Amino acid sequence: MHSHTERNHWLDFCRSIAILLVLLSHGRKILPEDFLWREYLRFGGFIGVELFFVLSGYLIGGILIRTNKQENKWINNFYLRRWFRTIPNYYLFILINIILIYTEYRPGTLSDIGYYVFFSQNLFSPHPSFFPEAWSLAVEEIFYLTYPLTLLFFIKILKIEQNKAMLLSSILVIVASLIGRISVANHVFSWDEGIRKIVFLRFDALMLGVLLALWKQKNKKPNTLIINFGIFIFFASIVYIAITPNKILDDSMFSKTILFNFASLGCAAVVISGLQLNFPEVWANFFNILAKISFSAYLLNLPILSIINKINQPLPWWQVWLQFITFTLLASYMVYKYFEKPTTDLRDYIKYKTQKPSHEQ
Repeated sequence: MHSHTERNHWLDFCRSIAILLVLLSHGRKILPEDFLWREYLRFGGFIGVELFFVLSGYLIGGILIRTNKQENKWINNFYLRRWFRTIPNYYLFILINIILIYTEYRPGTLSDIGYYVFFSQNLFSPHPSFFPEAWSLAVEEIFYLTYPLTLLFFIKILKIEQNKAMLLSSILVIVASLIGRISVANHVFSWDEGIRKIVFLRFDALMLGVLLALWKQKNKKPNTLIINFGIFIFFASIVYIAITPNKILDDSMFSKTILFNFASLGCAAVVISGLQLNFPEVWANFFNILAKISFSAYLLNLPILSIINKINQPLPWWQVWLQFITFTLLASYMVYKYFEKPTTDLRDYIKYKTQKPSHEQ
């Protein structure tokens, strides 16, 4: 009934690093204000999410490459897998955030909640204050919805071979995203809220992941020089975000446009750089668990931070910071074990029931 695929140690490691970077960035708010360097840690939220985007695109690209597009049910199977993987958790945390706002453990308003049902809260405009971390989920879910349909159009209507269709559609979306950012850059006042978190300006990071999957299919041993240059871009993006004041980021055409492409290229280099690596079993298991709970941890960390701040415990900052990390990871594991994994298993059960051999029917 269950499909057993061998997990790649490096991809688990990358996903683990991505969520740890996000926690590092959000947890900086616990540090004392006289720690002037704490704002440098904001790079983690930016790079961590970009890494998540590229990873998602890479994994989706790999799934689509392996999928037989001649089978009529492939698109149904794709949606079944993606939506059972992400939507139950998303709606669960909508409910959790509603409760937190009613109990005043988290700030926010419920006036825009209707948009969240269909992931339309930040399609063309800044994300509302309710459940603010959901901005990236909207980007990914709309991508999951639209990209297979776009690919189907290229293959079935335009009669383009599958891999060429993936290549062409990815390049077109990457170019369109950049042109979109350039066209609005002079009219928005925040590179973060006005550009970074707008759904239809951010598909290029996911599409770069799709291109990476295509490239990996053709290049079993990627060029070391190219990888090293990409990793240099990765760390250069980190330094740039860490040391550049918000005022400059908000006024910079580079920050509002090409920076996202640079960061995505850097993340792609990191993803591709270690795919052949295998970790010792203890580390492989550690990164495996952390990768599995990363989605829940992404959704949980800010609510937990709000609860900790509301309680306002008279403890040293480092103890509060440890509470934030510990509670986030433990609660994420519980959500994964008792909610996320059961819903994923249900997906596999439904797929098995609908595709079992005829002699079992």
